[in-house]
Amino acid sequence: VIASAVVAVLNFVFKDFTMGLLDLKPELRELMLPLFTLSIFLEISRTFNIVMVNALRASGDAKFPFFSGLVFMMGVSLPVGYVLCFHFGLGILGVWIGFCADEFLRGFVNAYRWKSKKWQGKALV
Repeated sequence: VIASAVVAVLNFVFKDFTMGLLDLKPELRELMLPLFTLSIFLEISRTFNIVMVNALRASGDAKFPFFSGLVFMMGVSLPVGYVLCFHFGLGILGVWIGFCADEFLRGFVNAYRWKSKKWQGKALV
C-alpha cells in the first residue's frame, strides 16, 4: 500500500512532465489534471482493497470478496459515477469519484470481514 501511495504521489508530482509527453489539446489537459489528484486516493484504496481481497481468498473465503465486489461495483461505483457524471455535470471526474468510493468502501468492508475473523471458518480444501 505504501509503495502504491509513493508511485501515485510521484505520478501527481510529475503530471506536467507526463502530459508533456503526449500531444494533447489544452481542453483535454484541463480535463485530465484533476484525475491526477484523484488517482492518489484511488490507487491507495485500490491497493488496500486488493490486499484484503487476496487475504480473504487465501484463507478460503473467496465468496465474500466476490459478492462484495459485485454489490459495490453495481451499487456504488455505477450509480455514484452516473449521478455525478450526468446529473451534476462532473463528467469523467464524477466517474472516477465513483471508482474511488467503490474501492475505498470495498476495502473497508473486506478489512472489517478480516478483522471479524468470520473467514476462519472457511476451509481451503
